[in-house]
Amino acid sequence: MGVCCKAFCRELDIRNLGLKFHDPKAFTDSPALPLPALILFRVLAGGLWVNSLVFIAIHHPTFKVVLHFAYWSLFFVALYFIFGALISIWRLICKTTKRDEYHFVKQSDIGERDDFSELPRLNLLSWYHEVLWVLHTLAADTSFVVLVAYFTFWFNHRVTYEGYMEMMQHILPFVSMVFDLAINGFPVRLYHVLYANVFGFMYVVFSLIYILLEVPADLKGEPIVFPSLEFSNLPVMYTAWLSVFIVVGFFVSQTLFYIMYKIRTCLTSNDEEGKK
Repeated sequence: MGVCCKAFCRELDIRNLGLKFHDPKAFTDSPALPLPALILFRVLAGGLWVNSLVFIAIHHPTFKVVLHFAYWSLFFVALYFIFGALISIWRLICKTTKRDEYHFVKQSDIGERDDFSELPRLNLLSWYHEVLWVLHTLAADTSFVVLVAYFTFWFNHRVTYEGYMEMMQHILPFVSMVFDLAINGFPVRLYHVLYANVFGFMYVVFSLIYILLEVPADLKGEPIVFPSLEFSNLPVMYTAWLSVFIVVGFFVSQTLFYIMYKIRTCLTSNDEEGKK
């Protein structure tokens, strides 16, 4: 119990709000998969969600798609996997040509533990690692909110091809983020929920401005594959529910992913000790 309390106190260090980490390989490599396999997974996942966005754009060729929170979530998920695949490919090229630009701290110096006392001050990340870290937070938190909203308000099981596709397209983005967390090596910080909240705040403000300007839009929406957080034709109620889902949902999601990250860290540490 004492160990858990100490780990939690370290996590609450305000320095964890930053995008600092000691091992760039944690963002480009996988402790569970060979690098080519990780690249293949990220390319396939990114390609799947890009195709979904293209499908949405073809079937809903209007500017109103920007109103839908779920489309933004899908965009972040696709962008995360595509960008992650690109920097992993760059890592593979550098590794193959022996032009590895990473200057790692050796495991014998600090090990794989994330709680090393000096790690919050040590940062070996490049800008693209930091961007990927933020994208992961946005993709994970928004996909969780969309998943919960779908099963809370719109789930209506239809034994049809369209019904199964609709359900899978709400489940799989979150599942793909969970699987990605299980196989990658970078940490999850509780304070990083603030990055997701910045996007959430901007989205809510955008929705309010759109409503106040009285731009004609069907807030209830037509039956579409990815509905936004739409509850009624009352714009104020819509925005209120949206704000609650974003604030509470992001916090719950970040906590959930943090717990999964800690479980992964413990399993990895136990596996390494067993090999010794």
